[in-house]
Amino acid sequence: MSAKKTFILHIKGPESEQDFTAPPGTTMIGREAGVGLQLAYPLVSRKHAQLECSESKLEITDLGSANGTLLNGKPMAPNTPTPLAQGDLLGIGPFEITCEVIAEEEPAAPLPPEPEKPELDIKAKEVPIKAEKPANAAKSTRAGKEAAKAEARQPVDKAPEPPQPPVPPSEPSDQEPSILPRGQLPPGLGARSLHYIQNLPGIYHTDFMFRFLALFEATELPLEWTVDHFHLFLSPGTSPDTFLPWLANWFEIMFDTTWSEAKRRVLLKEAGVIYARRGTRWALSRVLEIYLGQAPEIVEFQDARDPYTFAIKLPVRLGQVSRELLVQMIDASKPAHTNYTLEFKT
Repeated sequence: MSAKKTFILHIKGPESEQDFTAPPGTTMIGREAGVGLQLAYPLVSRKHAQLECSESKLEITDLGSANGTLLNGKPMAPNTPTPLAQGDLLGIGPFEITCEVIAEEEPAAPLPPEPEKPELDIKAKEVPIKAEKPANAAKSTRAGKEAAKAEARQPVDKAPEPPQPPVPPSEPSDQEPSILPRGQLPPGLGARSLHYIQNLPGIYHTDFMFRFLALFEATELPLEWTVDHFHLFLSPGTSPDTFLPWLANWFEIMFDTTWSEAKRRVLLKEAGVIYARRGTRWALSRVLEIYLGQAPEIVEFQDARDPYTFAIKLPVRLGQVSRELLVQMIDASKPAHTNYTLEFKT
């Protein structure tokens, strides 16, 4: 009987959890949009790994990613397909992925019907049986009760229980250390050493040394990861959302709640070019376009008697945006010696 298997990946990330059912064929894993399984995080490569799913097995291949892929706490060799089994734990950046395998058995073919057996025309004659009560039944019953009482009064010698064998002391385990659930340790770390133990000879690979070195890895490895990938924090495209206000301080920009994360990243990416042309028509139009989503219409020299006043026609209605916020943005980007009028969409 053949069995079809379904592979479900339970993904735990820094801010969310999700379940992903591997479809048949090839599925790409990475942080860029458009891949089969997107894990949006700076420590995940654009094309990090690849899944190959069939009816009977699921294989994962690390595509030479920058930070590598862990399988049950052990780094995977790049460009080497590796099958996944029930309970296997993958580590991709800060994401912990547990594999669940569900086997679906196909229904067996129905058995052919059994041939009908001919009925035998035999009628059993019912013969009534009368139970005869012995004459000495009452005496035997009374004597049995007295014998049972006498036997109950006598002490019964119980057989001594066999002694339990002593529990042998636990020996150091030679198995690979397992990753603890998220919440107890940072992702990528375990209660036993994963990296530092590899620098010691095999004679020191004891249970105590595994746990002792894990204390140092819990503090040293996160620092090494941060230093090795600090350039990702300095780019508006890969920086964490909580780090964007620090980048905005470079340009003295203060974002309020009306700025979405996507708009903040776009403005920080172009801030150098915009600030180089600050005070020009293009710079003012570009700042308003990033915030409003559409470019405004700027009309200069509308009145020949007042050449220093220009009109800004906004593609939004007055109730959709804050007038005070728009005034602050325009005053920071317009030429210092000019005035302007605001016209909202009707």
